[in-house]
Amino acid sequence: MAFYVRIVKTAENEHSATYSYEGQPGRLGLLRIPKHGGDVELLEVAPGDEHSHYFLRAAAKLRKEREAGRFPDVTAWAS
Repeated sequence: MAFYVRIVKTAENEHSATYSYEGQPGRLGLLRIPKHGGDVELLEVAPGDEHSHYFLRAAAKLRKEREAGRFPDVTAWAS
């Protein structure tokens, strides 16, 4: 099964960045990633993502970006 998850920054402050994630057109979820370590927090489950398939991929992508010191405005997970 192939996955494409679009990830868009919606807010940012000195402590964290908040992103929407979309695995299916028009079905948005919301997550927050701390800038200095810690777990990615699911704020709102995307409709149809009750098993967290899209959330887990978005979180993994954002953790990799954080490790590189980046909090991009737009990114994606593709597999």
